[in-house]
Amino acid sequence: MANYKGLEGTAGDCGNDVPGGMDTFVVGSASLGCHSEANHKVEPFRYSMSNREFSYHPSDDPGVSNYSYSAPSNWSENLAKELKEKGEGTVAGRLGQHIASKIEGSKVVSPYPHEVTVPSCSGEAWIGCKEDLEELQLKPERKELDWSDAHLDLAPDEVVELDPAPGTKIIVPTETKTIVTTNPDEGGMPLVVPDPAEGETYSDYITKLAPGLNPERHNVGEGFTDPHVGPNSVLRTHPDPGTRLDPSIEHDVEVETNPPDAPPAAGVWTAPSIPALDLSPLSGVSIGCNAFPFGVFCWVADGLTNWGSEGECPSFDLPFTSEIRDSTADLTFDTCTFEPAMNIIRPMLVILSFFGVAWLLSASAMGLGGGASADD
Repeated sequence: MANYKGLEGTAGDCGNDVPGGMDTFVVGSASLGCHSEANHKVEPFRYSMSNREFSYHPSDDPGVSNYSYSAPSNWSENLAKELKEKGEGTVAGRLGQHIASKIEGSKVVSPYPHEVTVPSCSGEAWIGCKEDLEELQLKPERKELDWSDAHLDLAPDEVVELDPAPGTKIIVPTETKTIVTTNPDEGGMPLVVPDPAEGETYSDYITKLAPGLNPERHNVGEGFTDPHVGPNSVLRTHPDPGTRLDPSIEHDVEVETNPPDAPPAAGVWTAPSIPALDLSPLSGVSIGCNAFPFGVFCWVADGLTNWGSEGECPSFDLPFTSEIRDSTADLTFDTCTFEPAMNIIRPMLVILSFFGVAWLLSASAMGLGGGASADD
């Protein structure tokens, strides 16, 4: 059934009868000269939701509504927002906020005392972490590190740690401060002397220096040139690479380089591998190995063939008694430190031993048939 409202107008508008069965009637101004409500002019209007039809469409898809009208996907966020904003600061408003806090994803915090968990803020900057803590009714307070204590593996302003630690349970509202330790901002981060790459030239290296680091080149003399890198290559820096410096002042960085006329880089020399001692050719000698004294050489060849150029470095422990501690401990002697040198010395000893034994036996054999004595 339609509703009607009165319209203000002139006296000439009078004379229209009010329809019978009217639900609503708003009386017009009496100054119009129309003193009878039955003679006021009326106009029909329709409420926005009057006689609206909702058609039903059966569907087996749970993601599709069975009705042509469905609530928006963010209805829960809108509801939480309305509950938080309406009557804020009143008893009813606090109750609404508490209800909104139970809506998943609302980010509304209950005004009544309750327990929250300190978030991690890992990888966040100070501003983002501050907002996260305040949404939980925690009270963040920043502690900014000095340049000398800054974490070089983290970005400027990035959170380093929280106190209380992430995961701690806290009853809110609370007056306890949550201390957020962060890196300094970009201007407060330390100046760090970069590490030159192997063979990096001076012109390439200085492009890696941050503003505030002023390079000073120093070419080394001929006797100090590094043959493993080419001309203009960076050798070392002063201060050393990795040194952090105060960003509030400028610093000079001395860069030592090979001179421009240095020879091209030469390959790094490595000692050639020493092959195993092969005495097999001696076994083919036509001299009978069963005849003395020539059989001695065969015996020496067989024995030395089993010698290798590699060995196992000795290691042994000696008991060591401490009168102070009244205990006995082992003092370890490990000769493996000399292993690189022994890889060269062993084969040389084998060769020298072979010739020494051969010479000794040869001299002894020749002495068996020596000349007559002076008494003969």
